[in-house]
Amino acid sequence: MGWISPSDLPPSVAKAMLQLNKGQLSTPIPTIGGTYLIYVQEKRGGRETTMVHVKQAVVPQSWLLQPTSNAQSRAVMTSLSRRARTCDELVALAKETGVATVTDLGEVDLTTLNKSIQDEAQRLGDSGVSEVISTPAGLGLIAVCSRRVVSPHIQSEDEIFNELFIRKMETWSKRATRELRALAYISGE
Repeated sequence: MGWISPSDLPPSVAKAMLQLNKGQLSTPIPTIGGTYLIYVQEKRGGRETTMVHVKQAVVPQSWLLQPTSNAQSRAVMTSLSRRARTCDELVALAKETGVATVTDLGEVDLTTLNKSIQDEAQRLGDSGVSEVISTPAGLGLIAVCSRRVVSPHIQSEDEIFNELFIRKMETWSKRATRELRALAYISGE
């Protein structure tokens, strides 16, 4: 078959293929169109994406330019990093400081983040608060609220059935319309 994506296969075959490792042979997989046996010769990265929900606390660069505020800001951020364990705790503790502002970056693709933030998010795993990071915007830290891996969509059997049913009805409708037009008689009176 060559290189093939799970989305190009019937759902039961795609599910079995995703569970196989390189060099493994599947058990027989019965489908409407016949029975499949799959041998995985090679695997390469698919379209799986790691999505992370991230909040970022920052002490603005303008604040850091004021005399004596750099050391004070670093101390505040270090304290936040040590005390906060979750996103909600980071927001609450940052409000108490009056210096750090928290921005909810929402759920984003991990690969689209700034490299230093991406490395910290990778290190944190499913949740947690990072150490202090120097960014172009100022001193900051991030909190990973959640993480999930998004796989390419594989249609369920119901979705496939519905799609085929709709196509069948569209074909029937076109045929019926053609037949009605052929039988139609328009009087010239």
